[in-house]
Amino acid sequence: MKTSNLLRLAQLTQEDDILRVAALEAASYPADEAASDSGIRFRQKSAGAFFWAAYLPTDKEQEILVGFVNGTLTARQELDDESMSQHDPHGSLLCIHSVVVDPAFRRRGLAAQMLKRYVRIMCEQQPQVKRIMMIAKAYLVKFYVDCGFAVTRLSPVVHGQDPWLELELNCETARLPPVIQVDAFSSETFQGNPAAVVLLTPTVYHKPEASEWMQRVALENNLSETAYTALRERTTTTPDEVVEYDLRWFTPAAEVKLCGHATLSTAFTLHDAGLVATSQTIHFHTLSGVLVCRFEVEADTQKLLVLMDFPEQPAESAGPSVVLSEVAKALGISSDAIVDVKRATTDLLVRVTPEAFAALQPDFVELAKTDVRGFVVTAEMKDNALGVDIQSRFFGPRVGVNEDPVTGSAHCALGPYWAPLLKKTTIKAQQFTPVRGGFITLDLVAAGPGRVLLKGEGVIVLRVNPFGELTLTDEDRAQLVKIADALVLAKFEEYEEHLNNEKRVDLKRWKKITSSGTTTQYLERKNSNPDSKLPALLMTGPLPGTLDENMFGLVSPTIEAMRIKSSYLDDFSAAAVLATVKEPTLEEPFRSVVVKWMEIDIPGALIGLVRNRDYVYVESSGILHLKNGERVGYHLFHSVDFKQAHELPSRVRGNMSFVGIFHQEGPDRTDCRGTGIMDPGGDLIRVMAIMGMVQATMAGLKYSYCGQMKKLAWLLEQRHAQTKERGAPVTEPVCVTCCKQTKTSKFGKFGKSSSKCKLCFGALCGTCKIAKKLSFITPDLGLAQRKVIFCVKCLVEATSMDTLEAARQQFVYKKPVQPSVYGSSVASDTVFVTSLAMLIEITDALIMAKFEEYEEHLNIGKKVDLKRWKKFAKSGPTTSYLERKASSPNSKLPQLLMVGPLPGSLDENMFGIVNPTIEAMRIKSSYLSDFNAAAVLATVVEPTVDEPFRSVVVKWMEIDIPLASIGLVRNRDYVYVESTGILHLKNGERVGYHLFHSVDFHQAHELPSRVRGNMSFCGIFHQEAPDRTDCRGTGIMDPGGDMIRAMAVMGMVQATMAGLKYSYCGQMKKLAWLLEQRQVEAREKGTPAFKPFCVTCMKGVKQSKISGPVHTCKLCFGAVCNSCKISKKLSFIAPDLTLAQRKVTFCVKCMIDATRMDTQEAAREQFVYKKSVTPAMYGISVVSDMSTCSESTMTTRTGYSGSTN
Repeated sequence: MKTSNLLRLAQLTQEDDILRVAALEAASYPADEAASDSGIRFRQKSAGAFFWAAYLPTDKEQEILVGFVNGTLTARQELDDESMSQHDPHGSLLCIHSVVVDPAFRRRGLAAQMLKRYVRIMCEQQPQVKRIMMIAKAYLVKFYVDCGFAVTRLSPVVHGQDPWLELELNCETARLPPVIQVDAFSSETFQGNPAAVVLLTPTVYHKPEASEWMQRVALENNLSETAYTALRERTTTTPDEVVEYDLRWFTPAAEVKLCGHATLSTAFTLHDAGLVATSQTIHFHTLSGVLVCRFEVEADTQKLLVLMDFPEQPAESAGPSVVLSEVAKALGISSDAIVDVKRATTDLLVRVTPEAFAALQPDFVELAKTDVRGFVVTAEMKDNALGVDIQSRFFGPRVGVNEDPVTGSAHCALGPYWAPLLKKTTIKAQQFTPVRGGFITLDLVAAGPGRVLLKGEGVIVLRVNPFGELTLTDEDRAQLVKIADALVLAKFEEYEEHLNNEKRVDLKRWKKITSSGTTTQYLERKNSNPDSKLPALLMTGPLPGTLDENMFGLVSPTIEAMRIKSSYLDDFSAAAVLATVKEPTLEEPFRSVVVKWMEIDIPGALIGLVRNRDYVYVESSGILHLKNGERVGYHLFHSVDFKQAHELPSRVRGNMSFVGIFHQEGPDRTDCRGTGIMDPGGDLIRVMAIMGMVQATMAGLKYSYCGQMKKLAWLLEQRHAQTKERGAPVTEPVCVTCCKQTKTSKFGKFGKSSSKCKLCFGALCGTCKIAKKLSFITPDLGLAQRKVIFCVKCLVEATSMDTLEAARQQFVYKKPVQPSVYGSSVASDTVFVTSLAMLIEITDALIMAKFEEYEEHLNIGKKVDLKRWKKFAKSGPTTSYLERKASSPNSKLPQLLMVGPLPGSLDENMFGIVNPTIEAMRIKSSYLSDFNAAAVLATVVEPTVDEPFRSVVVKWMEIDIPLASIGLVRNRDYVYVESTGILHLKNGERVGYHLFHSVDFHQAHELPSRVRGNMSFCGIFHQEAPDRTDCRGTGIMDPGGDMIRAMAVMGMVQATMAGLKYSYCGQMKKLAWLLEQRQVEAREKGTPAFKPFCVTCMKGVKQSKISGPVHTCKLCFGAVCNSCKISKKLSFIAPDLTLAQRKVTFCVKCMIDATRMDTQEAAREQFVYKKSVTPAMYGISVVSDMSTCSESTMTTRTGYSGSTN
């Protein structure tokens, strides 16, 4: 155990101790700085209440004085020679004279412990003290800062030859109890169960009026529980490794005797604050006795776990007072669904069937009539999903908590109840509400008889403003605005110069360090600024989204807006708004100037290797205009210094200055240029500091996404208000996107369609639904996240809504989005796609949903959830899975999943996939055999030089069905939009996509002798090796009619397996393109003279007198022998528009060179410059150039039927 934990502080009174203090003073300071014996006696006599000594026990059951702290009061407002020369008992400034530890006892943590306790005693026992000040040499400043002091200036005091620095601690702020909000039983913020933890001094904790004050604060917090804790004095019987605290829990309505999640939150908070070490055990003294908590760090994840030793709550007979039918009615289930009812101390434990558990509809008014703390409703987890044994929900309306997300104390009854039923001593439990939940592990052996060991995680969501609101004068506010505006204007002028310079980056000054998507980060070279400890950072490149969406995403003038933004960007771990200087207005909804504090978690802080960083800064945002009138957004962070916002314990105060300029340059593209510097302070190594800067700038890539999600939440609120007036519509069980029939659940009156759009309330099938995770502030000021379902049309309309109006609603009218908006909306009739612009938005929305699924697929190591997916077929390294019936019971046909690597590079696969014209479709089909007739109905987006794989085309195709020729079945045809292109992962790596999605146009009516089918399939492609491309494809194909399920499923699988030939198709198309280039060169320069040697093995070859060499390579025109020749069957469009195929001979070297050629350039040639591959290069007649239609609107319907080989 640390020696500092045995330290005792007491006022200096004994003569022997005074003599020892004088000796320590003389031994610790130079002669010209040390106080004399008479000076020590004067301080002790005149200011005895401020002269304290520290004692340690000895082996002889006695104590020894090992250190002391002393000070005097002054009425002056600053620390100088005069204020330190006398003691004024009416003064409010405490001047510390000495902090001394006996040299024999140093380096044991005694000085820090002694000074911290001295400060706490002064704050508690000396209310007239407003500030504590001292002076120190430079090498000791860090020590005093860690004890809570802040450096203010170079001191005017002169003692000895070396200069002194002045430090200050604000007692008014130190007296404010820190309030921390923790999410218990979860490692993710906004999950688990939230609780507030208030750290009190023993004096405040034990005041007679404390109970009333605690209840009022709990009501103000309005969380399910608020915990209050204070350190207890150590006793001689306390074990070395134990720390003792008092602990009480309050709901908004009453004090409770036991609360598990608030206990975990308190232990987690004490550890986070550095008040308890990982190796120590906490004894909490509560109304339920002593509760023991300890800590454990998982070896593989390094996550901190809190282990709570709680008493069992045996479940007993509920007794005759509990009427089963009334309980069932209050829970919204039938009496037959209740398996068992028990009473566990203050709660009623109700076990129900898993089916009934899923259908619970609690009536809180009815539940509150029963005289119990709460209802613990539990059921066994079906199929042991997620490794969970049991599930539960807790309803406590009688104590002011309608439903609790995770209730630790309830598991003290659930553990002993379920253990004999499951025949387990370790149980994994999950508790949740419709919004959030968490996990608890129960161990009924480790803690001993009659005890339950609860194990769970925690995460700090919010540290309530640790400084209080800043007191700013009008002059202070004007100065802040002036500073912010000057910094922004300087960077705005740099941006104008950047535009004038055509956005070129001076590589003599800047060095590229990383890229992410289309943005690039640069560091300033050392020789450009040799005096700087850390280089400046530059970020340039386009961001997705409009200017307004990006600005809406980044502006966060309130703590609620900061929390919403952080839920999408994950850019801080704790934050506070210290002062609002300038608020958004109707005319300028993005204009904001705010002083903020934030803390950023540093890897390794948990195990004490480093300390977290925090920043106090002014944040400014708004809109400026270029000379041509175009709007430009700006976003400034700049560190500022206020005495009130002092440095905090266990954190290092950093500094930063960064300005981002944003300029819309396309419908969905915003140019960005950001420059700045971040100094994290302390001894953080340069590499970590630079990476912190880069990661901070990368958050900008999510600004538009954040803005879109906030806008979506705002629109949901508007629709909810309309629904309250008009009621929710009744809709048909038909998917509003693809018109496929949907089914209802089997659970009778509790049934509902599998999914409904929360904007139009229309039904959606599993393929067409799009889920977005939205964040909102709950009525109790908590932050909740929920996946919300939308149809494509509503999602497109929502993202096209007026962003400025949404900003005015949230920032000016200050209407937060409430969670109730997710329950209802107004109806909208199913419509056909009416514009090409809408078609692009629809395809982009579907692709982004699948792209996000792929990112999640990568995050979990590409694992396939075999509880959802059943392996169906395998071809080479790729595997196809079908969705299990239990995962989608309402679907007529299951979804298909294909995962695994494909051969070839990403570009080769994309070149093989992309076919924006009927000619390209026919070439592709000659290699893949994926249809027997097709047409291009409309070209929506064509490939460009910059994006040669970007294409959106409306097509029709027909697929032959076996036995169609003899009339047993009919062929299937499809009208669909096909979209291809490239996206980027967060690390900048390229990802290709390929979407087929059925669409409905009045003009594309159903055809005789065919059945119109529907399909939706999206493949994502990611190169993971030089000749290996990872693929994940999901979708569904409904062939329509009465086709039996097995045939339909096999059709889906065969369609996905065509992907195995994509790279081969791309290579052959590239080979044909290269042949065309060589043919052009041969026309101009002629072919080289023949040499009768094989260009591969140098073996002699015989030349025919009539036709020349037996074989020649069609690229280099060199001879090849029979052993070395390589033949490839290539396809091309002949002048009469027929498709021809011919075997072409190559040598090995040319074949290798051809496959290594630039695939993107080949794509540009065929898709952008539109140079068709012609038969002349194969030695067939003369060629005439082919021209193709280049209109981007509806083209003439061009058909293709049959194949020519």
